[in-house]
Amino acid sequence: MKICILQPYLAPYRLNLFDNIGMLNKDETIICYYSKFEKRRKWEENYTLTYCKEVFFNSFIIQTGYEKNIEIPNLVKILSFLIKEKPDVIVCFPNIFGLIILIMDVLFKYKLISWLESTKVTESNTGYLKRKIRDLFWNKTSTFIVPGNETKDYLNSMGFPKNHQKLYFVPNSVNSEFQIKSDELEKKFNNINKTLDFCFSGSLILRKGIDLLLEAIKIVNKEYNGKRKYNLNILGTGEFQVEQIDNVIWHGFQTGDSYIKTIMRSNVFILPSRSDCNPLTVIEALKSGCILVLSKNVGNASDFIQDNGFLIDDLSPRGISRYIISLLECSTEKLQYMSNISFSLGKNITQQNSAKKFISALSDTCF
Repeated sequence: MKICILQPYLAPYRLNLFDNIGMLNKDETIICYYSKFEKRRKWEENYTLTYCKEVFFNSFIIQTGYEKNIEIPNLVKILSFLIKEKPDVIVCFPNIFGLIILIMDVLFKYKLISWLESTKVTESNTGYLKRKIRDLFWNKTSTFIVPGNETKDYLNSMGFPKNHQKLYFVPNSVNSEFQIKSDELEKKFNNINKTLDFCFSGSLILRKGIDLLLEAIKIVNKEYNGKRKYNLNILGTGEFQVEQIDNVIWHGFQTGDSYIKTIMRSNVFILPSRSDCNPLTVIEALKSGCILVLSKNVGNASDFIQDNGFLIDDLSPRGISRYIISLLECSTEKLQYMSNISFSLGKNITQQNSAKKFISALSDTCF
């Protein structure tokens, strides 16, 4: 049996997942991709896979903004791939490439798996044509793979999965370097009586709520008069203008050990997004033992908040500042308790565990 997984590009956070699938799965796995990183992505371009075959579809790519590319499919390349490889199962999303795969199913007779991260928030402005394409695609889909309950709720709102279709939960995962050790977690709180370290990681764009967070910190600077000190570490670059604010440390774009160390030493991870599918930074923070403060617009956020943080219900500078001040006034024991819950929740979210669940979805689709 031959499996094809169609992706926009070889994202670094997916490489270990794909290699684990290729290593653990007895069937041949081919990763096909059709685009390049958006402008906001600062990743290097030289990523390769060890246990999976790679195929690039040579699309014509136009960068139309900081967060978006437009890809014009190379139909000849796609058709020649299908003729040569004859995949039994194709995993993809119902965009223009998924529509082409759906149409060509008439000739090649493979099974379709839809792998998506969308939520009601991220799809609130989806137009009629996109909804019709998804409806067509999902009616032909055998299996759905989703990372969490909010994506399942979105699918349910669209009338899927139907009786004959299967649904699998495969949480997003990150590299093992982010798993903090028990002794490191304990050391992180040695200084918590004196200073609490907050962290934001993501593109500096309005969609991520960076403007709301900075205004919230200004309110905290003005109104908080407790003894505990605090810092807000901001990791990322973007179109938002950097502003010098008391207690805010701008790190810019970080990668590798320096990025991991900044996340690991932080006590609280805060992400007040206006719209976000399923950010990997939340998993990184969870596995680093961070307390979470997430907006309700962060995809599947409710799956990760279990007495280890807060879901922001008032997404405004004033609303965000209340959660920051509340944590600053928390006892050391309560903060450690919340951090330990994050640590426990994060331990089982691994590339290997996600790969095993992914393989289960593939196996059940094929038989």
